[in-house]
Amino acid sequence: MDEPLSNLDAILRERMRIELRRFHDRLGITTIYVTHDQKEAISMSDRVMVMNAGRIEQIGSPEDIIRHPLTEFAARFMGQPPMNIWRASLEINASGAARVTDGLGPAWTVPGLWPSAPGGPADVWLGVRPRDLELAGLGEAADLTVTLDVVERGGGDEVFLHCRHRDDTLVVSVNGGSSLPRTGELVGLTLRSDRVHLFDAGTGARIQPSPANGRSAAASLVAGELQ
Repeated sequence: MDEPLSNLDAILRERMRIELRRFHDRLGITTIYVTHDQKEAISMSDRVMVMNAGRIEQIGSPEDIIRHPLTEFAARFMGQPPMNIWRASLEINASGAARVTDGLGPAWTVPGLWPSAPGGPADVWLGVRPRDLELAGLGEAADLTVTLDVVERGGGDEVFLHCRHRDDTLVVSVNGGSSLPRTGELVGLTLRSDRVHLFDAGTGARIQPSPANGRSAAASLVAGELQ
């Protein structure tokens, strides 16, 4: 199927996604579904192939690609809202500990045992999902200080704060029942350092801990499948 729902309105598209999935499950026929809509890819598929300019970026379940994207492109494409990604600098010391800074705030220590130290700080893309950023509490040290631009209400309890950080826009997912800052205000954010994603600034490839913590071994199998 080649984008079969692209010309439908939003309500009908929601209904047809469910109907197509029900039809597929009843027939039990392997189906290839082409779409530029990552919401369709996430909600309808058992397995996703992310492609960029004719090149396979990653193959896996929607959950695996969202949690462990192998490239910066896959990280930006999968997830709603998309992953926040901005430039930063990575240093790995002789013991394999990694520290990341974007030059505007404190350095963050990223958990895991990392490959041997490069010959100095390396330019990277730093990725954090909107749900892994939080508003800093009263008296709590902030990892980032940003300016709130837009408050987007999702229709439920979730609210998305669109914040300006240098030349980038960062999206923060918060509970709509909490007290929210006003647009134009400076906002302190904290991030989950154990949920940080790092990508090579030149190639876009994921930078991973060594196999000692069990993460990169699984990712290597997926990467091998793509070659």
